[in-house]
Amino acid sequence: MTDTRRSEPTSRAARTQDALNRIGSWLLDVVKAEPGWSEMILDVKPLAGQVYIRVREFRDGEEYIGSVGPLKEDSPVLPDLRKLQRAAYDGNRGTWFTASVVVAANNWPEPKFSVGASYNRDEEPENWGTEGTLSASDVREHLHMFPRDSERIPAWATERMHGRARDVSGLHKETDYEVPNPYLAAALEAFKKDVKERTLINVVRTMLGGDLLVDASGSTIVPAGHLDIGPESQLRYQVIRLENGMQALCVFSSAEYVSQSYMRENSDDDELILREPAVKIFMDFLSNPDLDLIAIDPGSNHECYIERAQVQWVVNSPRNDGAKMALINDNMQQLLGSLVAPNSILVVAIDPKSQVQGPAFVPDDEGNPTNMLAFTSPIEVAAIDPAIEVRVAHAIEVLTLAEQLNAPGIQINYFNPSAVLDIKQIRELLDIVREQEAVFGASPAGASAPA
Repeated sequence: MTDTRRSEPTSRAARTQDALNRIGSWLLDVVKAEPGWSEMILDVKPLAGQVYIRVREFRDGEEYIGSVGPLKEDSPVLPDLRKLQRAAYDGNRGTWFTASVVVAANNWPEPKFSVGASYNRDEEPENWGTEGTLSASDVREHLHMFPRDSERIPAWATERMHGRARDVSGLHKETDYEVPNPYLAAALEAFKKDVKERTLINVVRTMLGGDLLVDASGSTIVPAGHLDIGPESQLRYQVIRLENGMQALCVFSSAEYVSQSYMRENSDDDELILREPAVKIFMDFLSNPDLDLIAIDPGSNHECYIERAQVQWVVNSPRNDGAKMALINDNMQQLLGSLVAPNSILVVAIDPKSQVQGPAFVPDDEGNPTNMLAFTSPIEVAAIDPAIEVRVAHAIEVLTLAEQLNAPGIQINYFNPSAVLDIKQIRELLDIVREQEAVFGASPAGASAPA
C-alpha cells in the first residue's frame, strides 16, 4: 500500500516554499495588473483578530501602493499565510511579525515567475492603513503562540506588553512625561479655559485615532515562560467612585497625570502605565456595565468626564479610524491608503445654506467657498455644530463628488489634525481606482496609489 505521507513536505524549507508558491499563485489570481510589472509584493501583518495585507507593485522603477485592508475570514490564502508563519518559527528567534511575499516577473510578454519572501522578526511594524499599531494583546498573543528567547524580544514589544514601571521620585522633569496625543493635550487646555459642551466634544473628537495612557497598577500579573505578563494576567485599569456613587474609568493624556493620580491613591502596588488606542479603551468601557463615566486626567485643573451615552454614540457611529490616525501621524501616504481601503467611509456635512442639500465647503476670508469638506467621523462635524446634518458614504464616492463639483480640493476634517487633497491628487487616485479591479470583491479598493 502506498504511504501518501511521503509526498508531503516535511522539512522547514519545503514547507516554506510550498506555502510561498500557493500564496504567490493566489496573489497572481486576485490582482489584475497590466502586463509589464517587475515585482508584485504582498505584505502580511497578522493581528490578534485578523490578518492585514498590503499589495505593492513595482513597474519601470516606480512603486505603487495597492490594496490595504483585512482579509476576509474565508479567504483561501489564510491557511497558507499561517503555514508560512509556522514554518518560519525558530525556538530562539521566534517568527515574523510581518512578512513580504515577493513575486518577480521576467521576460515579458511571456513572463517567468519566481517567488520569495523577506521576514521582519524584530522591528515594530509600521501602519499601512486602518489597522493601527500592534496592541499589547496583539504582541502577547504573538509571543504566546511563538515564544522566543527573552533577549530576542524587541524593546518596543516589551514596552507595549508591560507598560513602563516608572520611578516616581524622578518624575519632576518635564522631559520624562509621555504625551501620546498632543492634539488631545491641546483640546484639554482649551476646555480648561472655556468649559462648555462644544469644547468637551472637541476633547472627545481628538481622542479618536490616537492613544491614551491608563494606570494598570494593582493588576493580577501571571507570568508565562519568559513573558512577565502572560495571557492569563488580569489587567485592571484605575476606577474612581464619585460622590454621587457613579464609577468612572480613568484615562490620561500624559504620564504626568498618571503619576499624580498614583501618588494621590497612595497605593502599595508598583506603578504600571499602559498605552492603548482610545477606541479600544472605549470598547472596554462599554463592555463593563458597572462603569458610568470616563474620567480624563482626574484631579487635574482640566479634568472632564464623558458619559456612557456619548461613548456609545462615538463607538457606534461610522468612522474612518485609519484616516484619522494618518492625520495624527501626518502621514499622507497612509491617508491615501485609508481612503481606498475596503469599506472606507467619509462623512459629508450638509451646508444649511444650500438649497440642494449640497456639501459644506471651507470658506475663505470673504466667505466664498474653497475646498469641499469631508470628515472622518460625525463627531468631527459635531465639534463645529451638533445641529449640522451629515451624510455617510464610501470614501471613493465622496472624492468623486468633489471632482463632479469641480472643487479645487477636499479638506479632510475642519479642525486639526486635518489635511487637504488638491483636485490633481483626487483625480489621480480616482483614475487608478477606475482602472483596476478590487481585490476585496465589491469594494472599489484595490487600486494602486503612487508612493
